[in-house]
Amino acid sequence: MKLKLANSFYYQIKKEDDFNALIFKFNSCKQNVLRNNDALSFFAGEWVKVTVNDYITHIVKPAESLNDIAKLYNKEKQKLILDNNLTCEHLFIGQNLKIY
Repeated sequence: MKLKLANSFYYQIKKEDDFNALIFKFNSCKQNVLRNNDALSFFAGEWVKVTVNDYITHIVKPAESLNDIAKLYNKEKQKLILDNNLTCEHLFIGQNLKIY
């Protein structure tokens, strides 16, 4: 099994920053930011440790299929199935899929 080290860095919060926008901007996730920063207040000038995901998360929308999502990200459907440990091709609205 090959382990991949996460890419982390520190970022100083700006006055105009929004927590959700910051997570999206750096391809991280809320859990990573909160886990890395015990007492995060999220105020301007505060430094936060951000861990970048090596994948993006796609949230399944109504009427989306694996074929649609694979085309959207220029991936093979079989790779999405394997990467997400799917046992069938049936998706649920709101389901999170990792796209590597």
